[in-house]
Amino acid sequence: MGWYGAAYQLASATLQPLAGKIYVNFKNKWVFLTFFGLFELGSLLCGVATSSNMLIVGRAIQGMGTAGLQNGAFTIIAASVPLVKRPILIGICQGVAQLGGVIGPLVGGALTQYTT
Repeated sequence: MGWYGAAYQLASATLQPLAGKIYVNFKNKWVFLTFFGLFELGSLLCGVATSSNMLIVGRAIQGMGTAGLQNGAFTIIAASVPLVKRPILIGICQGVAQLGGVIGPLVGGALTQYTT
């Protein structure tokens, strides 16, 4: 059970610096959308996973997308929001991300347990 979460966290943490460099060199909008697509591809792989290894790979791909989405959110906030309002927006951004990390597995488990 540990590798499912570890694959996600490892991919997300190790690719943060690379994602930041990508945002420096390319247009923010397209990079953000690309990372969003990568995250969704990982979600699709997790949804259709037929083995534990496939689920771990899907979670790792989600982690890659998450690295870019987190960097992108901060980059977009920094580029478009006045300095005084940045801390609250970054806090909201992180709060929503953490809430999704907690509620997502609970909803997924409930759907798996109680639906056909």
